[in-house]
Amino acid sequence: MSVDELHPDRLYHLATTQEWEGYRAAGSIAPGSIASEGFVHCSWGRQVAGTLERHFAGATGLLALEVDPNALGAVELVEEDSYGSGQAFPTPTGPSPPPPWWPRSPSPRGSLTRLAPRPIMAGC
Repeated sequence: MSVDELHPDRLYHLATTQEWEGYRAAGSIAPGSIASEGFVHCSWGRQVAGTLERHFAGATGLLALEVDPNALGAVELVEEDSYGSGQAFPTPTGPSPPPPWWPRSPSPRGSLTRLAPRPIMAGC
């Protein structure tokens, strides 16, 4: 999947396959940045290409995990320019609850269900 295929107005957290497996085991998207910075790094779909360029240059095997802002419950979603980039990014201030499709098993061909995280390719 290319970055251009992500919905521009949906919220995404970029993660490696290993991080994704950890989130699945924990039952939520809860990276170390919650403890170290107080939030989860996210991008709107329209921001993902720039995020890849700035923070993931050369990285392979990344997944775009879609986060439902309406399912955050008590977790606040703040849009701020945390690093002085001149652009505000969405930052949930706590773990994202598990999406309803997480418990589903892989399809018979070994690929994840249609709502599973989307692999993305930088530079596409």
